[in-house]
Amino acid sequence: MKAKHFVTLFFVVGLVFAITGMVSLAIGGTHADSSDYGNAGKQLIGNDSSIETLDVGEPAEMSVEGSPVGGEVTSPAGDTTVCVSIPAAAFHSDGFFPDCFFFSFYGGYITTTLSSDCCVSTPVHVPEGAVIYQVWMSAIDNSGSSDQSLRLFRVNKNTGTVDTMATVSTSGQSTSIGDFSDTSIDNPTVVYPDYAYYIGTCLRPNIHLYTVRVWYHPHTDATFKSIEIGD
Repeated sequence: MKAKHFVTLFFVVGLVFAITGMVSLAIGGTHADSSDYGNAGKQLIGNDSSIETLDVGEPAEMSVEGSPVGGEVTSPAGDTTVCVSIPAAAFHSDGFFPDCFFFSFYGGYITTTLSSDCCVSTPVHVPEGAVIYQVWMSAIDNSGSSDQSLRLFRVNKNTGTVDTMATVSTSGQSTSIGDFSDTSIDNPTVVYPDYAYYIGTCLRPNIHLYTVRVWYHPHTDATFKSIEIGD
């Protein structure tokens, strides 16, 4: 009988300790702090070499480069360069003399026999926020009396105002293809939808236009800093 009472008492005491322990865990727990992580290792998030250390519970801060200024987006132009190469076949008449020019399938150039008013144009597609930094033209200028000029334009969709961004002109006289350029670009940042972009030129006899290249720095919309989590 005494043994039975002893077993019963032992079971009750054990149950009380078990309940007390569970209650203590429920109401007396604490949040982990940075020391609980020890030297568990480090994690890097992002693609930038900048490093920031976070404490536990501290929100991550990320740096975003590039911001709108006066309606135009500034671009941190870096070393990355991209070229849009426009063939002579892309040009079409401005409508004044629609049949004034000739494009050679096997020569790859466009030219005319008229001394004036044979003008052509083509649209230019460059990504939003890009920074145009030079325009090149490949042509044979075998004319002893005239040169050929080519211009990059932008037109404002709200006002219709047209701005000349770059002007490239041939010079001299040669039977070989030459490269001509303009590296001083006005309003170089591409802004959509406020502006649309195109090239226009008036052809000249004995001048063959082959290609136009528009070089630009692509816009980096956002750069996220790397985050170091740990010690």
